[in-house]
Amino acid sequence: MTTKWSRVHDPHTSTDRLASIILTQGVWMLAAVLTLFFFGLYTVENYFIVSFIGLLIVLQVYAPTGEPPAWWSLVRLVTLAGYIIFGWIMYERINEVAVLV
Repeated sequence: MTTKWSRVHDPHTSTDRLASIILTQGVWMLAAVLTLFFFGLYTVENYFIVSFIGLLIVLQVYAPTGEPPAWWSLVRLVTLAGYIIFGWIMYERINEVAVLV
C-alpha cells in the first residue's frame, strides 16, 4: 500500500535523488572546509580537490540505475569541468616541483 508520504519521499524518484546528491555534497563541502581550516591546510586548490573527490564519491553512491534522468547529463558536464580544473591544478603543482629541482 502506498501512502501520500511514501510517494512524496520515495528515495528512488529522480528529484529526490538529485536533492540527496546536493545535500550530501553540501555537507561534504562544509566538513571539508572546516577540516582544512582546523589542520591549517586550507587553500583554494586543496578545498577544490577535496570537494571534487567528494563529488565523485557522492555521484557513485547516488548514480541512477537503468535509464538516467534528464538532469544526469548536467551532472556529467559539471564532473567534466571538475576533471579539467583538477588537471590544471595538477599541472601547476608538477611545474612547481619541476622548477624547484
